[in-house]
Amino acid sequence: MNLYIANASSRLSAQKDRINAAYKRAITTMSGLFHLDCVDVICLPDTKMIIPEIGIGGYTPNRHLTYLYIDPDFDVSEDEIYNTLCHELYHAKRYEGEGYGKTLFDSMIFEGLAVAFEEELSGKDAFMPAQLLSRTGTALLLQKVNSDLYTESFDHFKWFIVDSANELPRWAGYELGYYLVREYIAKSNKKASELVLEASSTFMKV
Repeated sequence: MNLYIANASSRLSAQKDRINAAYKRAITTMSGLFHLDCVDVICLPDTKMIIPEIGIGGYTPNRHLTYLYIDPDFDVSEDEIYNTLCHELYHAKRYEGEGYGKTLFDSMIFEGLAVAFEEELSGKDAFMPAQLLSRTGTALLLQKVNSDLYTESFDHFKWFIVDSANELPRWAGYELGYYLVREYIAKSNKKASELVLEASSTFMKV
């Protein structure tokens, strides 16, 4: 496991200690739960790839690579860097199985599991779990979009970031995936850390 902080510009100097501390915490956590190795974590200053409310973002395109984005002008929280890294490294582990999958539903479960993992580690006060748990009407939203769930052709930005037409709430894909994962966790009494390689079909609502 390697962390590379892209700081030639010195734009991340003020956050460097927090980034390193959060990374060490995340590696300790992950190594205690899974066998996860051979991942490069590249930390970049970027104001376009972050969640504005926390100044942090992440992206894990495959089993061996995670990007961590930091707004260099934001007073970022070490805890939220940790939460984001654990979320992204969970994705890296899931690539040993289905990974991102093929359908919209697969992608929802991919993200929903990682949010549930954040909740498992950090409680309901972590930013993304707190945001999604505060919503009402998720079950109705699931019914509304049911016919779209198994399409393999979908607009990721619309479903998982923001819908420019305002037909879907912000982060709709995260909301629905997290809802389905939490329902399964409640019924099975399992933890997200135990479900990292579980088939997405396991979470289909009966």
